[in-house]
Amino acid sequence: MKIGLIAVGLNTYWHQFGGLRERLDGYRNAIKEKMEAYGGQIVADAGMVDDVDKAHAAAALFRRDEAEVLFIFISTYALSSTLIPFLGEGIPVVLLNLQPAPAIDYARLNGMSDRGEMTGEWLANCQACSLPEFCSVFNRAGTKYDVVTGYLDDAQAWAEIYGWIDAAKVACGMRRNRMGLLGNYYGGMVDVYSDLRLQSTVFGTHAEILEMCELHELRRSVTQREADARVAAFGEAFVIDEGCTREELERAARTSVALDKLAEAHRLGMKVLLDWVANHTARDARWVTEKPASWYERDASGEPAVPWDWSDTAKLNYADRDVWRAQADAMEFWLTQHDVDGFRCDMAMLVPIEFWNETSLRLRRVKPDLFMLAEAEERNLFEEGAFDACYAWRMHHLMNDVARQRTRVTALRDYIYADRDDYPDSAMRLAFTSNHDENSWNGSEFSRLGDAREIMAVFTFVVPRGLPLIYTGQEIGYDHSFAFFDRDPIPRYEANAFTGFYRRLTALRHDNPALAAGERGGAMTEIRNNAEDCLMTLVRETADNRVVAVMNLSPYAIHADYYTGIYAGMYTDAMTGEPYELRGRVEEDMAPWSYRILCN
Repeated sequence: MKIGLIAVGLNTYWHQFGGLRERLDGYRNAIKEKMEAYGGQIVADAGMVDDVDKAHAAAALFRRDEAEVLFIFISTYALSSTLIPFLGEGIPVVLLNLQPAPAIDYARLNGMSDRGEMTGEWLANCQACSLPEFCSVFNRAGTKYDVVTGYLDDAQAWAEIYGWIDAAKVACGMRRNRMGLLGNYYGGMVDVYSDLRLQSTVFGTHAEILEMCELHELRRSVTQREADARVAAFGEAFVIDEGCTREELERAARTSVALDKLAEAHRLGMKVLLDWVANHTARDARWVTEKPASWYERDASGEPAVPWDWSDTAKLNYADRDVWRAQADAMEFWLTQHDVDGFRCDMAMLVPIEFWNETSLRLRRVKPDLFMLAEAEERNLFEEGAFDACYAWRMHHLMNDVARQRTRVTALRDYIYADRDDYPDSAMRLAFTSNHDENSWNGSEFSRLGDAREIMAVFTFVVPRGLPLIYTGQEIGYDHSFAFFDRDPIPRYEANAFTGFYRRLTALRHDNPALAAGERGGAMTEIRNNAEDCLMTLVRETADNRVVAVMNLSPYAIHADYYTGIYAGMYTDAMTGEPYELRGRVEEDMAPWSYRILCN
């Protein structure tokens, strides 16, 4: 849970009264430390807000971090206009009227000979001065707030503050609570019906509709060993009636194990994205016959137009705003009724960006953590926040070209820097060595990448902004090009060396914040080396985490020579788990397509 904290002041004072700003920041830091020490919540600290621009930036920070409650510490006199950006944000506001001490040391204050110094001391104790003005602004704006009055070490004041933090935890827990609903109500038993929409509206509780068929499938997958272990657990936890047969116990055990698996599957932080085709429908879709003719683009004969050569599809007409509304209604249905987490939007560039901007804004009001992935990479996808991520097609094709030596690693390097300038920092880029299109039409990663397959997979996990994709079968090294239009199931398999490889890569991502996608991850810094047409030596780091990647992206054995500077030190090799010392100067022979990933 995150709580918001700012101190408000007036920037005019800082150059007039030396040390005042630093003193007030010290008060705010003391408040922050006590808040963080209580219950381990994260404090989103926007610092000293002493003008309107900083107030708008702070409000944006709290929206992005989804702060549960906002504490405004009145550090000294401040203008009420500073508070305007926080009105109507929909989160509780608590004004902290906290003096540095129970009382001003008037003897010391009156003994000061310098009027400026005296005024500065008075301003350092001026927390209550603007409180009536602030309250008036909140009252007239109709914004609810509370006031905590006391001093910095006042036990009663902190009891009130902690009470607000506890209340915020409850609200956060309720809103993020997941309630599973398995099965359906028996018809006519109205006394047990629950209004899930009302419950979600009032408490924020998320209702997860679980399907019996999902439980049934999980139950079928329960092994005999798992069932036996659960029967044994029953014996330890319960007194079992002698009339209960082994068969019945085992049946119950399989259901119990399956229920645990079902709950775990919905706790793993996995997101379910629905593949959304907005550009067209099937030619036998209900809309073709049930909706007005204007919903589709028409050919010369009056039939629904065929986009490209996709003869089994009918192209929708986005000049008709009813199509926009119908698409948005359908997407909202899947969010509210089936709790999908977002959409993978097929050929998103074929649909007006204005539709995506408008629809995404509507859907995010329903599901604030909505995830939108565009199967496209046009720059305007992110201009108004319609999408969170898009495919990195250009990078994928460059990786194929590097593997086949149609180009050198310098082209990949140039791409990374150009991509950084072309897209906002928040834009995540889906990085992949294979997907359903590439696999079916151009072959598996084995045929396209050859010996470069492994290092290119590693590259997708460390590249800046990258959101790595593992396509079906890659986790077991299944060298097969799937039929695109026909059923082509993956054979039954067991975990193998490829599984271990991808598990290490995913653990690398999960354990190292520097590799996070979008703006949360670290930017790329290059270590210059002697073979930059083959060798990429890059660093990604955040405040408390660093990852160093050394990759020979070529089919040539090379002699690497580079200075690591500030990045020298002890690391862990992510793929072996062994400690590794990165020296100040590195000279080593590297085999073709070899790599080393180091993290601290």
